[in-house]
Amino acid sequence: MMDVKKEEKQETWKNIQVLGQGAFGYITLWMNQASNEKIAIKTCRHKEEMPDKTWERWKMEVFIMSRLNHDNVIRSVAVPPQLQPGKDSPPILAMEFCQGGDLRKVLNKPENCCGLKEFEIRQLVAGVGSGIEYLHSNRIIHRDLKPENIVLKPIDGNKTLYKIIDLGYAKELDINSICNSYVGTMQYLAPELLVGKAYSKTVDYWSLGSLVFECITGFRPFLPTLPPVEWHNVVCKKSPDDICAQYDERREIRFSKKLPSSNQLCRPLQGFFEQWLRLMLRWDPKARGGGIIQMEGVERPKCFCLLEKIIAVKIFHILHVEENTVLSFTVTDTHTIEDVNQAILHETVIPLDQQYVILADGLRLEAQALAVQSCSDSNTEDLMVFLFRSGPLQLQQKYNKKKLPLAVQAIVKEPNTLLPAKEHRKAWAQAVHWCTEISREYKRLVSAFRAALLHLLRNNSLILKQKTQMISDIGKLMACKELFQTSLDFDLQQGREVIKTSERIYQQWTEMARTINSFNDLKERVENLDNKVQTFSGEITDLQRSPVGKINQNMELEEFETKAKALYGELLGATQGTSGEGSRDMMDHHRMVDLIGKCYMKRDELTRNLYKQLSKVLDVQQRLEPLIPELNMSEGEIEAASKQLKSMQCHRQKDVWRLLKNSETHRAPGQNVEQETFSLATLNNSQNSSLFDRFKFNSLSSNLESIKLIDECQTNAQRLQEMVDTMVKEQAESLEYISTQDSITR
Repeated sequence: MMDVKKEEKQETWKNIQVLGQGAFGYITLWMNQASNEKIAIKTCRHKEEMPDKTWERWKMEVFIMSRLNHDNVIRSVAVPPQLQPGKDSPPILAMEFCQGGDLRKVLNKPENCCGLKEFEIRQLVAGVGSGIEYLHSNRIIHRDLKPENIVLKPIDGNKTLYKIIDLGYAKELDINSICNSYVGTMQYLAPELLVGKAYSKTVDYWSLGSLVFECITGFRPFLPTLPPVEWHNVVCKKSPDDICAQYDERREIRFSKKLPSSNQLCRPLQGFFEQWLRLMLRWDPKARGGGIIQMEGVERPKCFCLLEKIIAVKIFHILHVEENTVLSFTVTDTHTIEDVNQAILHETVIPLDQQYVILADGLRLEAQALAVQSCSDSNTEDLMVFLFRSGPLQLQQKYNKKKLPLAVQAIVKEPNTLLPAKEHRKAWAQAVHWCTEISREYKRLVSAFRAALLHLLRNNSLILKQKTQMISDIGKLMACKELFQTSLDFDLQQGREVIKTSERIYQQWTEMARTINSFNDLKERVENLDNKVQTFSGEITDLQRSPVGKINQNMELEEFETKAKALYGELLGATQGTSGEGSRDMMDHHRMVDLIGKCYMKRDELTRNLYKQLSKVLDVQQRLEPLIPELNMSEGEIEAASKQLKSMQCHRQKDVWRLLKNSETHRAPGQNVEQETFSLATLNNSQNSSLFDRFKFNSLSSNLESIKLIDECQTNAQRLQEMVDTMVKEQAESLEYISTQDSITR
């Protein structure tokens, strides 16, 4: 008994918030006080309090929800025992709670007044399209698809699940049958519903197309402010491929087959979505959606097959840093960076040999690398790839400056003029959006600057390592050269008479002496190259210390964005409930215009300084790159000199042994080489010792001195190696610091 009571206590649910009110009753949020689990409870008024049709709709929704199971359709859950309705009470519906709110709230944010970001659009159409196709496959038409009936459930990172809710108007039927009941919300209704004609599942296509168009552009496609009858009479005149209608400057209606330019889709995706919207927004319900096609042996509506291809397409985004514009190209699994370079050439006319493509971490992309490996994640807006032009950066007012929207230009020109509430809110929303875009574009440039600096640091680190090896190798070479030269000079001096007995050996050894003297020139070139590398390291250190591109500068533009949003919030409070002419108490435009002006000036100042510093980075990079072949050449010369020195030593040893062999004719009978070597010192002090014996002894002494010289050179080389290793370590720490700062900013 005690265990049962304890279990009941753990399952206590508490009503913590009213989420909204629908046609049937209230939707409330409940939380399990033991586990903190949250669910949404949708209740219905008693049958006596509502019409029979509404009661039937409620029962249908509960029935439909009980048997659906799809990630993009709201999931029903078991009603907790504590909340079970009484015997005579209407059923209740328990559903998973989606804390992201509904899509309408997202679209109403001022930063989304010109449409959602590209990665959000792709997530949205993937989820909602899949959900609608699932409902249709289960013989269910939603009939009331709109932003208010799409809720968001954030999951891993930036990914969001979009879920279809409110199946109160959904109807279960044979998927090929038609209906003629009038349901749904006016703004998203298919044309046939407005005039009471029979309809089928294609009404959801029109609603889905209208919803996606609004998410892309920020407004509905066909003159949403017109009354229904007038709207129907105007829009019915559109061609099958028209996807929107707007008023032009002369207040004349213009139909278009293209998306308006005020959206955040890249050009390739704009083309794909225009093709898809032409299928979804057909006036003829039979032609809408493109009909049924067979794909991989399965019959599916053409519109969903096309949507699946759009979602799967891979887009290669690259920031053209010189102009601060994003270039976008569709790529397949077989396309390489070389193919992308060709597309860049066509788009920008930058020659292939001048294109410099690097990743955010500073790595340069090789021509044969697969392009898909560097595509941005479809669930994020972060850019991974940056395009620079090799050579001096010419930026005199060349970089892209985002223009003010027309509505914002109007309030800047006449800040004292009050607008109707709706136009007033629109102008301010576009001002917030402009500030948001300015901040985002500057962040992109900062990322490009850091990528260029990281690339420079990587190259410098490689050059330092190569230079370290070069210094070590030249030190070893010069030590061997000194040993060889000391021995050779001593032999030439002490054994001149013996060596001159062989003219060929004397000439060869003399030529060797001249050859190894040329090694001094190589050493001088290496020292000059070492000085160049040290100079560049100092310049790079200064670039790292520059305050340009730091995190606090990002915050300066973000502050303007935050302040603009706060002003917009005040405006919403002042104009709430006002849809017509604005009242005289409504806020004028002065504070918003002042904010825009300051943001504009700060943007120009920061961008100008950033490009100036970026030019220095690219200039150092351009001057640093030629050092790589110089280092390679020096390494090759050192290696060749070492081989040459080794070869000369071998020839010299052969000559010595040849002289020894020739001297055997002058050796006493029975005296062997070991005895001769053992008695070198004695022979050297003897008045009767031969000149050749003295030459052999002195050569041995010179070799001992040379060995001692080698030890000293090796010690100095080791000390030099330790100094360079310390420098390389400091360079690596700087590289790691820059990478850390880049990840913090993201």
